[in-house]
Amino acid sequence: MDAARFDELATKDIRWAYKVRRLLKAAKLFIEPEERAEKQASRGIRDGKGNMTLEALELVQDWRAYGEMGTFIYGMAIENACKARQILDGVIEAKDGKLRGGHMDHNVLAMVLACNISLTDEETKILESVSFVTKSMAKYPIAKDVNAQNKFKGVTYGLATIGPLANRIILDLLPDDPHRSIILNGCLSGVDDTG
Repeated sequence: MDAARFDELATKDIRWAYKVRRLLKAAKLFIEPEERAEKQASRGIRDGKGNMTLEALELVQDWRAYGEMGTFIYGMAIENACKARQILDGVIEAKDGKLRGGHMDHNVLAMVLACNISLTDEETKILESVSFVTKSMAKYPIAKDVNAQNKFKGVTYGLATIGPLANRIILDLLPDDPHRSIILNGCLSGVDDTG
């Protein structure tokens, strides 16, 4: 692909909306397994000395895996919706084979705020956590530096909490058709993203 073709495809907001749709579908796959693993892990199977058994510790790992990956994918869905919004608003453009403008650091909270989406205090806390997961926790065992690690308050939210917030933010970012229809209906929207 040459730079001109990249520039053309990179700024097709429809492609970004379809990516949001696919990411939302993928994130939803983690909700039920996360809830099941959390329930099983919370039983806290103990050995005779009061320590969690290896089986229980593995269930905690499952719970964390589903939660981290689902949160990461929800974060990426929000990020893609923000980028689609910024493309529509002329904030992001493609030039010489490179996207330029907007946020490119996976800070979901900063992106949402830059797009003028209103958040409650609780929603802000949730997106702070989603941002940390998206930038660090889902990809690495520790943040890239001590300052980033210390900003993380150790609070995470279940996918059943993050999902509805992600959906609301995404539809606030892309409220009009064809984007809304693509996000809600996918290919049934009648809009093609292959070109």
